[in-house]
Amino acid sequence: MDNPGLTTGASIPPRHAKLQYGAASDPSLPPSPFSSSKHPTLPANSLPSLPSMAPLSCVVYTTTRDVAESLVSQPANRELLIFNAIVDDTTFSPENLALVVRAAWPRPQAFVIGSQVSDDNAELASQVWDKYAEEVGLKNRGLVRVPYGLLLTKGPDAILTYTVDKLEDVWKAYNES
Repeated sequence: MDNPGLTTGASIPPRHAKLQYGAASDPSLPPSPFSSSKHPTLPANSLPSLPSMAPLSCVVYTTTRDVAESLVSQPANRELLIFNAIVDDTTFSPENLALVVRAAWPRPQAFVIGSQVSDDNAELASQVWDKYAEEVGLKNRGLVRVPYGLLLTKGPDAILTYTVDKLEDVWKAYNES
């Protein structure tokens, strides 16, 4: 069933999509690099290179879906960010958000609240995120609240710059500690 208000797995880097799990069981797929000596293995240079530090997985709550989708689609973000889901006003409720953050994989480590989200909804979303972060034992709160009105006063480019800068700070906190 298609739900236009929820996008999942929005920015799994293409290099990760090339990994074939269980490839040895399907002869039409290349053999797994983890196969036994009975099966040939892929040359080391054909395996995708992974970043030295794990990417940060994120969930975004926004009222401006197009701005969130442009953030997700930035190629430069793919090395350090995985956007698990975009939740917009058509699907937002504290209960739905709680389900999304708990169901998303890899487990979200950051949560972005867009600039046009009302203070009341931002507070509800923050409470859901804080409860989730405590339950799963996140070592960093990972909450990014884009300043209210930034989209209207500075435009979409300012939103993207601000959000990526803040998410980079969260990413560094996870990977440098």
